Amino acid sequence: MALYLNELGISQPVKLVFISSDVICGHCIEFLMNELQNNKEEFIDQKIVYIFHGSDVMSMVTIIKKYHIEKRFYFFDTENKNAMYFTANEMQGYPLAIFQNDKIDILTTDFSKLAKDFARFKKKKLRN
Repeated sequence: MALYLNELGISQPVKLVFISSDVICGHCIEFLMNELQNNKEEFIDQKIVYIFHGSDVMSMVTIIKKYHIEKRFYFFDTENKNAMYFTANEMQGYPLAIFQNDKIDILTTDFSKLAKDFARFKKKKLRN
């Protein structure tokens, strides 16, 4: 994880939400974008960022523009580098990761429980 985040220019501590362009759920994207729009201060305080990955990451630009998302809240893995570091099973659904002190805690979730799991994810505090 450290090598992957270094390649993307992301420093720890950070909370990451992985969003795949290959398996996209419209309801989930809407939920995640609304969470960001309605809780920007919390996202800043908790260092929550979205990582868009997959074979067609650039298709996500439309979503970013639609929701007027600031650059500091997302990263594009345009070269699909995550495939070099993670298996397909590890990237299923919407992995929520907390990376701090060179340790990672991953909560895997899917469309059916994203809202509940995201609330738990946001409550976990980062230690600086």
